Amino acid sequence: IVMANCKLEKGSQVEYAILDKNVVVKKDVVVKGTPQDPVVVKKGAVLTKNLING
Repeated sequence: IVMANCKLEKGSQVEYAILDKNVVVKKDVVVKGTPQDPVVVKKGAVLTKNLING
């Protein structure tokens, strides 16, 4: 789920995640959860490193 005003830069990957408003996923960053444990990213966060659950 990607909320309003999120920015996913080129090469980024998002699977099984909930991104709140105004989240930025930088170039080539992977955000990956599982169906049972999705990744939840708070409003306004800027992700510069991979975030993988499971």
